[in-house]
Amino acid sequence: MHYFIYAQKDATIYSGSVQGSGKKLEEQNTGADSVLELQRLQPTLLDSTSTVSRILLNFNLKSLKTDVDNGVIPSTAKYCLRLFNAQSTEIPFEDTIFAYPLSQSYEMGIGKFDDVPITKNGVTWSWPDVSGSVASQTWTTGGNFYTSSDGNNTMLESSQSFEAQSPDLNIDVTTIVTEMLQDDYFANGFVDEGYGDEGEPNHGFLLKRSDSDENGTTDLGNLQFFSADTNTIYVPRLEVKWDDVVYNTGTLTEIDPSGDVDVYMKGLRDTYLEKSEPRFRLVFRERYPSRTIYKTPQNVVTKVLPSGSAFYSIRDAHTEEVLFDFDEYTGISSDSNGNYFNLKMDGLQPERHYKIIYKVIASGSVNFYDNDFSFKVVR
Repeated sequence: MHYFIYAQKDATIYSGSVQGSGKKLEEQNTGADSVLELQRLQPTLLDSTSTVSRILLNFNLKSLKTDVDNGVIPSTAKYCLRLFNAQSTEIPFEDTIFAYPLSQSYEMGIGKFDDVPITKNGVTWSWPDVSGSVASQTWTTGGNFYTSSDGNNTMLESSQSFEAQSPDLNIDVTTIVTEMLQDDYFANGFVDEGYGDEGEPNHGFLLKRSDSDENGTTDLGNLQFFSADTNTIYVPRLEVKWDDVVYNTGTLTEIDPSGDVDVYMKGLRDTYLEKSEPRFRLVFRERYPSRTIYKTPQNVVTKVLPSGSAFYSIRDAHTEEVLFDFDEYTGISSDSNGNYFNLKMDGLQPERHYKIIYKVIASGSVNFYDNDFSFKVVR
């Protein structure tokens, strides 16, 4: 099973200033920008200081915690922070991005980088909400974040390294999220506001380069990622994935997938509500079954594929963007009624169409099936 939790708020915070205009980047809010930036730029003729930026992201984890507490999502689940590259310039051959859990809440704000005059209300490098507020008195410039748990010394640092590429981010943050979801999270010195007004047991993530890179003298260019305010499908997301395959065939026999096999789906609908979790039923049958003559009507025999031989992939029907690829988390299950898989629709963006592709492995060969079916997720 895969599903996504989309960012509910994000922002880029900047240090530095622009010489000609007197613009103080550390006082500028950019919560409404359509891109997020990680910069480390040396001074130019226009800039009086070098520029460093960091990214803040927040996700509502209330329903996730409920599912984990109730055993719907197992403790073995993996969590990955995913951002999609918009445009990157003059980045180094090798680069590493770090993720940490924020230790203080912030207000996203409605500012943009090109605002004149600049928008100061909302999170900036210098304050979490507004200049002179009570919260700003405890805000460390550049944002407050944890690197380890006070209670159990768990390292709360995740990272991803790149070489010779403009990257999409896919950072494994399992350790951080697992700590966030613990009942003793608060006792370990993390959060002092409980679940907060928005229902999340955390303040989100901070993304940055290493201290040595930020404080160095090397120009590291500008990494740009789509933000929550993008008008594209590339909204920042927290991906949750776990193996939910159940293989229990009952009295059903297995079909030999190495022969000619047809695949079709039963009980399909054109639309599904975004809060639903439908079960997609699959039927695998021999294309050329052996013929036997009976004197009385016979029921159609349902067969199932062998365990571990079939997988599904979810794609955007318009862009062909792969959302969930064939992997250990998209296996096909079976029960006494045949093969199936479950899909959490709240992990897909509503008001878009999606399609399903199947992959079947047999005797060293791989076959793909596309029955040209698409469905729409609706609010």
